[in-house]
Amino acid sequence: MSEGGQFTRLFSPLQVGGRTLRNRIALPATLTNYGASNRITPRWINFLAERAKGRAGMVITEILAVDPAALAQGAIITASDPANEEGFKATAAEVEGQGACMVGQLWHPGRQQLWSPIWSPKGISDQPDAYSWTVPHVMSTDELRQVADRYVDVAGRLKRCGFGGVELHGAHGYLITQILSPWSNRRNDKYGGSLDNRVRFVREVAQAIRQTCGRDFVIGLKMPGDEGVDGGIDPEEAARITTLLARDRVLDYFAYSQGNFTLSLETHVPDMYFRHGHFLDIHKKLRPAASGTPVMAIGRIAAPAEAEAAIADGACDFVGLTRALIADADWPAKARDGRVGEIRPSSYDNFCWGEIHAGKPLAEVNNPQLGQKGESDWRTPVALKKRRIAVVGAGPAGLQAAAVAAQAGHDVTLFSRSTQVGGKLNWEISLPGRSEYQGLIAWLERQARKAGVKIESRPNGGRKNYTRDQT
Repeated sequence: MSEGGQFTRLFSPLQVGGRTLRNRIALPATLTNYGASNRITPRWINFLAERAKGRAGMVITEILAVDPAALAQGAIITASDPANEEGFKATAAEVEGQGACMVGQLWHPGRQQLWSPIWSPKGISDQPDAYSWTVPHVMSTDELRQVADRYVDVAGRLKRCGFGGVELHGAHGYLITQILSPWSNRRNDKYGGSLDNRVRFVREVAQAIRQTCGRDFVIGLKMPGDEGVDGGIDPEEAARITTLLARDRVLDYFAYSQGNFTLSLETHVPDMYFRHGHFLDIHKKLRPAASGTPVMAIGRIAAPAEAEAAIADGACDFVGLTRALIADADWPAKARDGRVGEIRPSSYDNFCWGEIHAGKPLAEVNNPQLGQKGESDWRTPVALKKRRIAVVGAGPAGLQAAAVAAQAGHDVTLFSRSTQVGGKLNWEISLPGRSEYQGLIAWLERQARKAGVKIESRPNGGRKNYTRDQT
């Protein structure tokens, strides 16, 4: 059987600029809050390295700030700070050493305020930020060119540190989106007005990075397929932008995400109430505009069969898996080896997104090893002394505890009050739109049974029904 088995497209190589990816799976930029004081930490590196070890073909960092005066909070890495170079080198060595292409996402928030006030919001027009209603300082033409230079300087630093490429973050309403979008760009200089002017910033930055970093250095653009606001970037405008930028042949891939920091915010991390592959129709419309430049589809792609179908249907050339790879760093390796049933599923309840937007480190309820060294291919340590263990309660916690104990070599019996495992989570599964949790319960039960857990149901708690005259 060839690598990837039934998923032949997903596990075929893909040429992206000067790099050949080993498969069509990418980790998109995923905010973790694992940084500290704007510096790289071991856990920040581990999160990326473990997904490379799990066989992702491309690994993209979370946002890297190109402007030290435009930071949302201390967990975001300042890419312009030389003090982070050793961390970047260590990250590149780990990820590239595992065979994945290491890409840094270059970010500037523009006028947007996020968790706390940035030092000096810099906008391209005088409209307030739609999320916080902060009125920004409007950058002059010279100031905007200085910001462009910062993108190029950071790209050069990452190249020297061993990165394989960079991605310009032009989605979600950040600076590049603000420039590209007719909804937010009201400038009257060479960066505003016509479509040619609105793409000029990206074009100039990409060309300068290419000149600085060479042909083999990957340059991607993440942009909206649909910004979700009247007068903004809709699929037709996204196609026009893509067509113009694709003609230059300086960008090596386009990645499409949706929404911005308005009422359309929820669309850039579609939760369990959205359809699987919810935005693939948009990607399919945009891909021809890229004229052969690879296109990455992002948004609620959960299973290997869904990823394979997206490529086969012409919606994309490769897929970006965020929450799927948060739940299981080994998603690619398991899919490649035909172990689809072993992939730990994401519930897509967006618990992880809620944690980071509360300023906490990224966490996932069903992946306790997240961001730890050894997360990929993690195995329960074997117990030195074997015991008989009873676990009472077959909810998610009981199933996990029983499976881990059995994997350690213990003789485990799991007692359930119901003939159906899952505990009270089954009540939530029965609610409209909450059935996604069923996949998690099914996975936990498979893991427990595979490990040898004996599951016994005890309706009514195992109590006998005594009559009054029994003593």
